[in-house]
Amino acid sequence: MTENKSASTPRKDRTLVLVLCIVLVAALVVAVFGYMGKDQATRLHQEQASAIAQLESRIADASEQLTASEKELTAAQATLADLQKKYEADMAASNTALAAAQEDAQKIQAEQSSQISELQKQLSQTAEQLTRSQTELAALQTQLDKAGSQANSALADLQTKYDADTAAAAAALAAAKEEAGKVQAEQSEQIKQLQADLGKMTEQLSVSQDKLAALQTAHDALQAELDQEKAASAEALQEKAASAEALQALQAEYDAYKSTAQEQLADLQARYDADLAAASTPVASEWDYQILSQKLIIAKYKGSSAEVTIPATLEGLPISGIGAQAFQGNAALTRVVVPEGITSIGGKAFAGCTALTELEIPASVIYIAPDALAGSDALQAIRVPTGSYATVWAQTNGLESKLAAQ
Repeated sequence: MTENKSASTPRKDRTLVLVLCIVLVAALVVAVFGYMGKDQATRLHQEQASAIAQLESRIADASEQLTASEKELTAAQATLADLQKKYEADMAASNTALAAAQEDAQKIQAEQSSQISELQKQLSQTAEQLTRSQTELAALQTQLDKAGSQANSALADLQTKYDADTAAAAAALAAAKEEAGKVQAEQSEQIKQLQADLGKMTEQLSVSQDKLAALQTAHDALQAELDQEKAASAEALQEKAASAEALQALQAEYDAYKSTAQEQLADLQARYDADLAAASTPVASEWDYQILSQKLIIAKYKGSSAEVTIPATLEGLPISGIGAQAFQGNAALTRVVVPEGITSIGGKAFAGCTALTELEIPASVIYIAPDALAGSDALQAIRVPTGSYATVWAQTNGLESKLAAQ
């Protein structure tokens, strides 16, 4: 209220001044009337009266505006008081929050100072460790350089030895292949000769069998006659007995000849089987292969046989796998037997073998490429042990209908 009174006092003072000014103007007008004529004074009086009326109207408007302004000022002062109170409350809360924040900041600063001190200590330790590590690394690098130099020297020696061994092995392999070719040619000639001998022995055996049949027929006829003439005279009986003895002697001679012939035939058959087995020994020249960990991988079959039994060993080493494309495109191949011990069949190993009708796979095989038989559409039977990997592979690759038990 005090503020309102102090604010309204200047306005009242201004109003009084304004009224005094009006009175002064009126006095001046009266003074002017004293010097002017009556008409002129009247006219001036009327003008002054009009001016005074306008001034009074303006004073009334000013008073109304002043009253409205005082009301607005009162409302504004009330609003200002409320804002002052709210400001003071907000300032009190802000001061409280600022004090708490400052306290927290001091705590955080103290903690960070401690952490920084600890980190500086760890950094110092890390720097020391890094220095030690760099020293050790330099020593290890020196040792490594020395070991590398020694290893390079040893590697060079090994390479030289390997090159020499490879050259020697290549020469020995070439000589062995040449010798194997000669042996194969000799064995082929021996087999042909044995086959001719066997044919002759077979013919002789057939002739002997014909003779035996004739003797048997004669024996049966004599036996019939002997039976018919048992009731004959003793002399006739003795004659027949002599004939029977002669027939028995002939039979004994035939049996001895038959036994000898059978022994010769058995001996010839044994020799033929031995030579055939020797001749069927795989020839290294028919196979290209790779050596991996003292085991062979068949790289290519170069023979022309229709039926092929892949050997279990070659050049004294076991065969463990059939490489990719080993038989690919072999149009003469009709049957292949994979031996026990082979564990893998590579990609397209038998692809495009258009005449292949039968393939035998052992239980030792544990991997077959999905396209191993691609394009071999004439295949009729895949012989596999029940429950083997090859069975599952055939079922997975749409060849279940081709499966057959070994």
